[in-house]
Amino acid sequence: MALLQLTQFPVAPATPPDSSAQFTEKADAHTLALETFITESNALSTNNEVRALASASSASLASASETNSGVSETAAGVSETNASDSKDVAEAANASIGAAPGLPTKTSHSKEALKVNAGENGVEWQKGDAVAVMSTSTAAEFYTAPDFLLCDGSIYSSGTYPELFAAIGTTTLPNIDVGGYPHTKTYIKASS
Repeated sequence: MALLQLTQFPVAPATPPDSSAQFTEKADAHTLALETFITESNALSTNNEVRALASASSASLASASETNSGVSETAAGVSETNASDSKDVAEAANASIGAAPGLPTKTSHSKEALKVNAGENGVEWQKGDAVAVMSTSTAAEFYTAPDFLLCDGSIYSSGTYPELFAAIGTTTLPNIDVGGYPHTKTYIKASS
């Protein structure tokens, strides 16, 4: 942006050194220069206001950018914490399954779930398509799958799920709580 300058005024009239004719001539030139001076002064004032607004706007944008940077940094930290927490939940759920007395360990049983064994005196890992297979998961598909029931100790209808009743011999679902991990639930397959 070009720097604005004011046009220099003509020499002002002065008494006694100027004669009457010189005084009048200088006074007229001075009066005519006032119109240019007012126009240039207004332009300079407007230019200064525009620069001040631009400066304030730049400062505001810099502040907003700094704030957004802080917000982004905070969000990245929260995402990292959530990812770490999810990993911890999964590890703890797997550990708690393997640590429960009488239950086999979770190690190396991908896509398998616990089922009451043939002798009905314990549980064993089996592929997930059999009735009464249990699965611990945070996956949303279990929440709405009609053939899986939440292991929360509630009562189910043996008429609705005869295969499950035949497999576990009771209408009370197991009550399995993966303590401290509210989004990790254990489900039992109720029908084939």
